[in-house]
Amino acid sequence: MKYIKLLLIGLITILSITLISGCGLQTGDEFIGTWSIKTNMSDSYYVIEKVDNDYKVTYYHMTETSGTKKTTKKEESAKAINQTLQGSRHNFIIANNKLIDQNNKTEYIKESDKPMSFNELNTNGYPDPK
Repeated sequence: MKYIKLLLIGLITILSITLISGCGLQTGDEFIGTWSIKTNMSDSYYVIEKVDNDYKVTYYHMTETSGTKKTTKKEESAKAINQTLQGSRHNFIIANNKLIDQNNKTEYIKESDKPMSFNELNTNGYPDPK
């Protein structure tokens, strides 16, 4: 009887370790969140979220010239492949805790671990890009 209890405890332990080791971040989940680059003339954001097994990348570019504010919004789908997030127009990597848009070599810093909405990003009264 003691042998059966030890065997059962051992099996439960092995099963628990197996289940726990399978949990955690999936490849590509490190890209999820809100990334930004801000200058005197504009603010740009990448908002990356997971949609089913792929990713949705939303780009917001907010500018002000001659007192006129403008917001541009672009979206694309992407797939995580070998530590790269590959979209239809852009490819991204993460290096030194920064999101790097490999197309134009621009570095973005992480604003939030969650994908933020336009209203959460818009602290300067830019128009909704709709």
